Amino acid sequence: MENKKAVLYCCVSGSLDGEGSLEGYKERMATRAESSGYHITHFYIDDCSSSTIPLYERTAFSHMLMDAKAGKIAQIVILNANSFSRNIDETIAVTRELKEYGAKVYAILENTEIDVDNNPKFAMIASLAQTESNKISERIERAAAARKAKRQSSR
Repeated sequence: MENKKAVLYCCVSGSLDGEGSLEGYKERMATRAESSGYHITHFYIDDCSSSTIPLYERTAFSHMLMDAKAGKIAQIVILNANSFSRNIDETIAVTRELKEYGAKVYAILENTEIDVDNNPKFAMIASLAQTESNKISERIERAAAARKAKRQSSR
């Protein structure tokens, strides 16, 4: 059976969090996609310090969206729901927009098509991703407040 043609979207930090070079990362992602039945024909990669950066503010994502709107993309592969977006409202809006353009989104690690209207598994995954993002933000805010309080008390 021949693999389906797809593009791969990912948002990586500048350091790739120990993943090595960008080329090595792309190769590993393409291998994962191929083991899920997809042949990657193009990579859309955004350099992000956080996946909480809104999708519409990401350069590669915007290019991918324009290509989908032009009918050039039928299938998008992402590593997992977290790498696409941790904001459930944004995820719903974007996946519906892509669906209107005829582009489907598949998450490798969750082994699921991202279809917010017809896939209850994805709705649960997206909700968990947003909850985790909120927890991380809260921890960061508490740590920053604690550092500020410590600096003020040492004066």
